[in-house]
Amino acid sequence: MIGLRFGRLTIIREGSMGSRHHHYWICRCTCGRTKRVSHDHLRSGATRSCGCLRNEITGKRAKSLNRTHGKSRTREYRSWRSMRSRCSNRSDEHYPIYGGRGIFVSPKWDRSFAAFYADMGAALPQHTLDRLDNNGPYCASNCRWATHAQQAANRRTSKRYAWNKRRLTLREWANEFGLDRRLLRDRIERRGWSLHVAFTTPRRQYRHHVY
Repeated sequence: MIGLRFGRLTIIREGSMGSRHHHYWICRCTCGRTKRVSHDHLRSGATRSCGCLRNEITGKRAKSLNRTHGKSRTREYRSWRSMRSRCSNRSDEHYPIYGGRGIFVSPKWDRSFAAFYADMGAALPQHTLDRLDNNGPYCASNCRWATHAQQAANRRTSKRYAWNKRRLTLREWANEFGLDRRLLRDRIERRGWSLHVAFTTPRRQYRHHVY
């Protein structure tokens, strides 16, 4: 066995017997370091270097993954990094409501910031990353740059009202018809008006009460 090469490792002398009668060899790696390796790991190919091969592969992957084209300090890069963390890092404080309930990042975006940026483009200063379907994944077809108000309206807890083949929040309906959201809520939830009447009845004053 002495002199035989396995991957980057060449056996230079016999090692001691380990626990459970595992036979070890002392090997020299092509990088110059020596390493004690079990006979089984050499034969199976489980160990092919002193560890330098794994470091090189990991380094190449990290370099490819984090290629930012000069955007490592931008809002877009921070959004990409945070998105991946809350979906896959169990130590992230937001993981329970993202990765913990099945939200994931598409493989294309997870592997490459460049791919994420190519799909999403630059974000305006007041915009952050938002999913159109809060139960769906982070992918090009389900994400947008949105304001905080847009995101608030898109939360899972936001109640939506279906009318005229559309489902919008009360705030969105109010903006569409030029009415106050509190006025609509009063009409629908306290007075029991139908959505059609609540949305299409103009605002008017009666005894100092708006309805």
